[in-house]
Amino acid sequence: MKNILVIGSGAMGAAFTIPCLDNNHKVTLCEPYNYGLVKKILSKKKFHPNLKLNLPKKLIVKKFSQEILTKKWDLIAIAVSSIGIDLIREKLKQLKNNCPILVLTKGLKYEKNSKRIITMSEQLNRDSRKLNLSVLKGPCLARELAKKINTSAVIANIKISEAKINFSNVEFAYEAKEGNVLNGINLEFKGGKMTSLVILAEENVDIDGIGMYTLGKHRKKLKDTQLKEYETLFKKYFLKSFSSRLSEYTDPKINVISQKVINEKYTIVQSVLEADEKRPEIRIDWRVYTINPDKPLVRDLIIEGLSLARTQREEFHSVIQNGDGNIEVLFNNLKEFIRS
Repeated sequence: MKNILVIGSGAMGAAFTIPCLDNNHKVTLCEPYNYGLVKKILSKKKFHPNLKLNLPKKLIVKKFSQEILTKKWDLIAIAVSSIGIDLIREKLKQLKNNCPILVLTKGLKYEKNSKRIITMSEQLNRDSRKLNLSVLKGPCLARELAKKINTSAVIANIKISEAKINFSNVEFAYEAKEGNVLNGINLEFKGGKMTSLVILAEENVDIDGIGMYTLGKHRKKLKDTQLKEYETLFKKYFLKSFSSRLSEYTDPKINVISQKVINEKYTIVQSVLEADEKRPEIRIDWRVYTINPDKPLVRDLIIEGLSLARTQREEFHSVIQNGDGNIEVLFNNLKEFIRS
C-alpha cells in the first residue's frame, strides 16, 4: 500500500483517485481553491457533481493546507487547472523530501517575455530546487477513468530510469469490463471507441444549449412535461448521431490549426479531421462558449462551412411544420432514430 496525495478535486483529480483506491492504496484528495466543492462532496455521501457519481467511501477528502505537505507521501498527483499551477508551485516549496510528483494538469502556457510556449512541468520546475516530476498523458477522459472504461496513458520523465523507479511500485491499473448500454442508448461499441466518443461529447458539448437552439421558437409552446421529454430525447439523439458519424473513421484524429476569439463569450477553433483509407479529410470549426474559462463548452460544429446546429434547427422546424405544428411528430421522429 502506498500513501498518495491528489491536489485538485476537479473531475480528473477525483477520477484518478478511483483506480488508486481500487489497487488498495491510501488516497487523500485535497482542494486548494474551491472549498465549496469540498463541502458539496462531503455533504452528499461523496457525490462528485462533475463526474456524477459517488466517490469511494474510503477516500479521504479535505481542504488543502501547508501542513499536508509536511507529511510523508509516496506520490503526489497535481490535478489543478492550468491557471492554478503557479500557486501550487509556491506551495510545493514546503515539501521536505524529494517525493515523486505526477502532473495530471493539461495545457501549455505562452510566456510573453521569452516568447516561448512552456509545459506545465516546466512551469512547476522554475525554481532553483528541481522537483522530481513526471507527467501523465494519453487519450484518457476523467469520466471514462471514473467509470472504469478501458483506457491507456503514458507516464513520462526526463530521466526514464526515474519514472521506472518512482512508479513501478505504485500501480493504478485494473481490468475493466465493457458494456453495451450507455445512458439508455443501445450502442454496441468496438474497442471502447463508441463509448469514448459519447463521453467526449457529454463532457465537452453543451447538449442542452444546442437542443434549445435547434427547437427554436417552438420551445415557447411546450408544457414543462413536454420540455423535459424533449431534453431527454434530444440528448439521446445527439449522442447517437455524434458518435455514429465519427466512428466511421477507423482511428479519428483531429488536428487543431488555429483559434480566433470572436468576443468574450465565443471562440472559433479551426481543425481538420484527418483522412483515412475510406474517408476524406474534413474541415471542422468548433464554436466554443468560453464565458467560464475552466469549463469551455462546444455549442456548434461547422463542418465544411455548414453549421450543424443551424441545419438541425431547420430540419426540426420542417418536421414540426409538416406535422401541422404538432410537437409529438418531432418526438416520434427522434424516438425512431434512437431505436434504429
